[in-house]
Amino acid sequence: MDLTISEQRKIVKIIETAINVDFSVFSTTTLKSRLIHTMEVFEYRNADELAVKFNKENINKDEFLSIFAVPFTEMFRDPAMWRKLKTELISTVKDFKDYKIYIPACTTGDEYYTLLVLLNELNLIDNVRITVSSWSNKTIDLIKEVKISPKQIELNRANYKRFEGKDELSKYFENSLLKSLQKNTSFINLNLFTGKLPKNQDMIIFRNKFIYLKDDAQNIILNNLYNSLKIGGKLIIGIKENILINRTVNDKFIEECYTERIYKKK
Repeated sequence: MDLTISEQRKIVKIIETAINVDFSVFSTTTLKSRLIHTMEVFEYRNADELAVKFNKENINKDEFLSIFAVPFTEMFRDPAMWRKLKTELISTVKDFKDYKIYIPACTTGDEYYTLLVLLNELNLIDNVRITVSSWSNKTIDLIKEVKISPKQIELNRANYKRFEGKDELSKYFENSLLKSLQKNTSFINLNLFTGKLPKNQDMIIFRNKFIYLKDDAQNIILNNLYNSLKIGGKLIIGIKENILINRTVNDKFIEECYTERIYKKK
């Protein structure tokens, strides 16, 4: 399947009218690849067929959004960042009882599960309150159930070894251990462009997501994340992303660690 620019624009309008979500915020490459993937899953052959389905059938919005979302496919991705974060949390969180960490726009649970393992190994799981948001309730339900593809297991283990974890990673998937560690987590259905983000967060982990958005959309999200953080709060993004290319951002954040892309709110 292929989609022309005009077909993509037509589909974006159909989707926005049907489920009130604006897909035009995504970069051209991301939009095309995820639309093709979603249409193939639903077996829509073209924009006209999608329009008919949306108009005449009860399309499940949650399922559509869950399938369209760009998946995050490994735990402990960029192990050096997680080693850095381990040091950061050891020195900061031990004196807190409600240190707040927010993971927005979750499409899979990999970053969240990684954070749970890290906090457990630091004996800090009771010191932290985590908020996880997604635009799909189906995605949230899957994250809660700890769904990991068998194809990811070896990569996750390799990353965990490079992270220098204390145990065997497999123990977290046995006897529902990861589920039990979710006790201090709140899950919310939230669109980052239109929803009300949680306030006074000590840390936000938003890695490898800016790269899928157009510049204007990046600025909107960045401003929303800035407002979600408390003064001195940390924002962690992907190691191939850089928010300080915009002069306006320099007035809002201090670059704390360039290599791991950790920024502090002024």
